[in-house]
Amino acid sequence: MQDSLALVDLYNSTDGSHWKQNKNWLTSNPVSKWLGIGVRNSTVTYVNLNYNNLNGRLPSSIGSLTNLTTLLLVGNHLSGNIPSSI
Repeated sequence: MQDSLALVDLYNSTDGSHWKQNKNWLTSNPVSKWLGIGVRNSTVTYVNLNYNNLNGRLPSSIGSLTNLTTLLLVGNHLSGNIPSSI
């Protein structure tokens, strides 16, 4: 799944190893099993990582999630602007 590359970039850009919960991220499990990720018709449709200790900036690659309809990131420590690619 191409969407996994954008999610890996999100993980790496926001200090994913220090998230409160990162169950199944960067494993061989399908993206649909990664904590906070919703998939429909083999594409990511939502990301819910509220209050999960994300630190850093959102990568512009998040815009490549072309079927993303919901992005929930409340209560994290993100900086910078929302990427124009979204």
